[in-house]
Amino acid sequence: MTSGAGTAGGGTLSISSGASTVGAGGVVEISTPTSSTGDTGSICFTSGTAESGNSGNVTICAGGSEVGAAGAISLVAGESTSDAGGDLRVAGGAVSLTGGAAPGGVTGSLSCATAIAEGNSGDLSLITGDAVGGIAGSITITTGAFSHRDPGY
Repeated sequence: MTSGAGTAGGGTLSISSGASTVGAGGVVEISTPTSSTGDTGSICFTSGTAESGNSGNVTICAGGSEVGAAGAISLVAGESTSDAGGDLRVAGGAVSLTGGAAPGGVTGSLSCATAIAEGNSGDLSLITGDAVGGIAGSITITTGAFSHRDPGY
């Protein structure tokens, strides 16, 4: 599936499911088939390389909600019953992990944990990069401030 190319700009490719006014909307599923004898295929979302400008972004967004809970985004590496589980890597210029905002409710939590293992569980490391000719970054852990309303007694 490809959108059209052009000299001034490329086309737009849109994949969407059906809307619903009463119930849940449709589902969009992109998957590779199961393989019983070999490796399964990969799925790659990528923007093109820019030779003289900025390359495009890849954005994955969950929907918001006026009444209920907002949608979630799950990035899950595969499990294996006979070997190591898959890796989940996040890399880039500036990487930010932030729990969701909720002006009228409870904000989202942010958890970092290694999984339970029958053998050895994985390590959890917070490491700043080395600096050649400069100052290496620091690690700061800060909790939020507590404010208490005086009930008047």
